[in-house]
Amino acid sequence: MPALFLKSLIIVLGILCGFGPVVSVAAPQPVAEGWEYRWGDLPFTAEGVPDWSVAQQPEQWHAIDFPSNPPGRNGRDQVWYRVTLPAGDWQNPVLYIFSADLIVQVWLDGENIYQYGTFDKEGRGRFEGWPWHEIALPHV
Repeated sequence: MPALFLKSLIIVLGILCGFGPVVSVAAPQPVAEGWEYRWGDLPFTAEGVPDWSVAQQPEQWHAIDFPSNPPGRNGRDQVWYRVTLPAGDWQNPVLYIFSADLIVQVWLDGENIYQYGTFDKEGRGRFEGWPWHEIALPHV
């Protein structure tokens, strides 16, 4: 009798689990195209926000296949990267960066949404490691 009960319980639980909620997880969407870089820092306003009008000058931006080690360094130590994020109906979207040397800030639509490390008034700082960065993106 206990064996029959156990078998019945397992069958019922199996059926109930089959009707449980379905969780849909979107596949990662690589941001592999459309990257550009710009050497040098942007001037900052009195409020500590970059002057985006300077960043809108198209001749200062150059295409790059992958946002790493851009050409023409010539002793410069500050670089900006930009890319247009893919459109989609994302659930809890994040930008995953597996390596950013030194320190980093991430800006989206004029808002600083992520920072790793400490920047001084000249936009410089010291080495603070090479962690992976999972940057939560606001829902738009």
